[in-house]
Amino acid sequence: MPWDDGPAAGFTEPGVRPWLPVTMPPGGSATAQEADPRSLLGLTRALLDLRRGHAALGPGAIEFLDGSDQVLAYIRPGPADAEDLLITLNLTDRTVHMDATPGGRGWEPVISTARAALPHDGSPVLAPGEGVVWRPAASRRSPATAASGSGRSR
Repeated sequence: MPWDDGPAAGFTEPGVRPWLPVTMPPGGSATAQEADPRSLLGLTRALLDLRRGHAALGPGAIEFLDGSDQVLAYIRPGPADAEDLLITLNLTDRTVHMDATPGGRGWEPVISTARAALPHDGSPVLAPGEGVVWRPAASRRSPATAASGSGRSR
């Protein structure tokens, strides 16, 4: 990601030609994306924060769910004191309707690479190429877990 909107995008001193061509991505430079939490830079920071703050995204098991060839879905089980997370990745260039209860449980979105996974006729919908991290639905967590946002739900 280019650092700024200058001629060399912040990679070299002014007047020095970079050895590789510099192309500005659709979202612009890091400087242009700094204040926008919905930018690629904002999404990257949010994903890193989620990774650092959630025990299920550390070392541990992965449970792949049976499904279609359109969606890669797996659960990252949290340790005993943390909730599990469901990760779904739409591998197509089409909208995909998912089972409302992957893994036999209800889920609510935590973060998405698109605007959001919105319910459609009672089941989640993934936009083309969208990835979503889900947590157990509040109704599936204990009252203490639902209030604090942590705690294993199995």
